[in-house]
Amino acid sequence: MLCRRVACALIVLASAVPALAQVQPEASSSPALVLNDAFAAPLWRIDVDADENHLVSASPAKAAVVWSLDDVSAPDLLRLPLREEEMQRAHAVAISADGKRVAAAVPPLRDDRGFAKAGTAAIYILDRASRRIERTISQDIATRPQAVRFSPDGAWLAAALSDGCGLRVWKTEDWTLASADDEGYAGTGGACCPATPGIDCDPFPDTPGLAWAKSETGDPLIITSGDTGVRLYKLTAGKAERIAAKTPEELGVERPEGVAVSPDGSRLAVADARIRGKSTTVKLQVAVLDLASLTPTSAPLTLPESAVLSPALLDVKATPGADQMALNRVAWVTSETGDTIYAGGLLWCQIADPSLIDGTQEGEGTENCIARWELPPPSGQDAAPVRFVRTGLDRVMDLVPLPKRKAVAYATLQRVGAI
Repeated sequence: MLCRRVACALIVLASAVPALAQVQPEASSSPALVLNDAFAAPLWRIDVDADENHLVSASPAKAAVVWSLDDVSAPDLLRLPLREEEMQRAHAVAISADGKRVAAAVPPLRDDRGFAKAGTAAIYILDRASRRIERTISQDIATRPQAVRFSPDGAWLAAALSDGCGLRVWKTEDWTLASADDEGYAGTGGACCPATPGIDCDPFPDTPGLAWAKSETGDPLIITSGDTGVRLYKLTAGKAERIAAKTPEELGVERPEGVAVSPDGSRLAVADARIRGKSTTVKLQVAVLDLASLTPTSAPLTLPESAVLSPALLDVKATPGADQMALNRVAWVTSETGDTIYAGGLLWCQIADPSLIDGTQEGEGTENCIARWELPPPSGQDAAPVRFVRTGLDRVMDLVPLPKRKAVAYATLQRVGAI
């Protein structure tokens, strides 16, 4: 059974001497040895099916890993083709609501200089039970997919692309491209969509946030979030119509990234990845919006001065390393006492008031914490109170809600756990 205590790890580090497995490389007749280990490379993203039976994780280790949440002792490794891909780039992953399919996205191939080859990224569709690749989506993907998500009914797969590209939606019945939108995602720069060989797309804006929701009339909604802002789409007959959009300035954040829809479907939490060097004061915050209009419902959730040992710890001039911190991933869950918003990324536990920190300290190094806010604020308080949860020594790479268990799953570089 999934452990329910604060900061209880679902999955611990794999064995120090992992097994080796033979994998057939793509477009090659020679076998290759790869680590047969769920943590052979740092984790990037996670997702959970609707019944919370399976959690899937992705990393650059050429495999998607599926874990049973009730027995984490035997994870399934869904192997992907070996390719010479762009290094240190996002590996997005999603699992369908029924848990039968996994979508694993990989970055573009790299050229002799290490730069991305336009139009060579891919999304692999795998059957979870057989571990086989059912389909490879490679057309209409000019740049690397930053995020992928199946619709709740499994009829659609959405992807948010990087480097100035935007939204893609495929029909899962036959994997035809149903809708695409790149307008405005490149900001004021040039466009890399469609793919254009010879153009360096890396300087263009990224869009790492993606979520599905429902309108009041039951229509599917898609939210994207990234450097150029947050956009809301309504999916009608397979066509994604943009119905609202807000810039980072309109949201009161520097760099929108992760998004989480409230359990009642009326609001949206937007994590702020920050822009390093933009401000002398580090703002660790989450914007809360009305979903239908993307209008902020209040000032962003922040760390009040009373929660931090000293304001100097968030002053870049006094503490230069503080500029590394950001809360760029977010999850929203409901319990018997109300709603809780969790935000993670890089937040040093050492800056927080110790009385507000939950969990057991693991070592002598600089530990990382997740921030959580309880909604609504207690009677007589204007701002939601914040507490912190220890997650170990590594950066939090992703958060997903576990509403049936009234919990949230998190991934760090080398761990998956639950709160």
